[in-house]
Amino acid sequence: MATNKNYGYWKDRKVLFIGDSLTAARLYPETVKDILGIEPYYHCKGGASLISMIDGDYGREGIYTPETDAQNIQRPLTPDDVKDMDLVVLYGGYNNRATNMGKVGDLYSPAGNGENTIAGFMQYAINRIYENLFKADNMTCRLLIVTVDCAGKYPWVDVDGRHESVPNTGWTFEAMANIQVEVARHNAIPCCDLFHTSGINEHTWAYFGACPYPENTNFTPYRLNEKGVPLSSERIRYVTGESYYQFRDGKVVLEKYEGVPPCPYNADQLHKSPAGYKRIGELIAGAIISAYGN
Repeated sequence: MATNKNYGYWKDRKVLFIGDSLTAARLYPETVKDILGIEPYYHCKGGASLISMIDGDYGREGIYTPETDAQNIQRPLTPDDVKDMDLVVLYGGYNNRATNMGKVGDLYSPAGNGENTIAGFMQYAINRIYENLFKADNMTCRLLIVTVDCAGKYPWVDVDGRHESVPNTGWTFEAMANIQVEVARHNAIPCCDLFHTSGINEHTWAYFGACPYPENTNFTPYRLNEKGVPLSSERIRYVTGESYYQFRDGKVVLEKYEGVPPCPYNADQLHKSPAGYKRIGELIAGAIISAYGN
């Protein structure tokens, strides 16, 4: 999409981006800014779930202080966060992948008497955004829902966007995107469906993903014996501090794993390359124009 340097309605309009690590990279909103002239603001954190990005790492009733801020503890969304915004963009779900999709009408409850489903989390997040907009007397603010894309694997999860996060459940990123679209439609909120429109898929992960290759060959995905023979065809999850046989310079050596991700044999094709973040920004800018004009 060509940028419009003359800009229009969205020039200098304030847009709050709520999300997880893909938003915390602060890259795709810059493409939206380049296309529309917006002023981006952020409420996001790597690893955030659909609930914690709204209610904070310690929940709505948690105690938040300058000390917790220094520890990068996410605070709950507040009326002050949305009071001057012209648009709020909600983009998440990647960290909820092992979750029942549920159905439209589900609603999560912090008290535990709601539905712990993607549909329930999405409806709760939307309700909380509106609650804050109401308290801020900013009900003319627009909303946009952004779905997950068809991402590749990464060192934290040994499943790509085409496959089930939990076997025999049907819980794929496409299923998640579909329910996100349905919940957005149920709430009369425009939706940017990255899964079905971005072109991010198994053919383009090497281009749009953070890494141009799918594997980190420094680590074996299988538990080996001292001769380097796999003990099973089941892919393992590494545990920090445990030792594993690895191939090094043609030899098999026993190494203590000092890393953190459980699947270090995967390169990162869930997070994006500059081209991938640019593509997401282009799609979001297009969705804003389509829904709300320029």
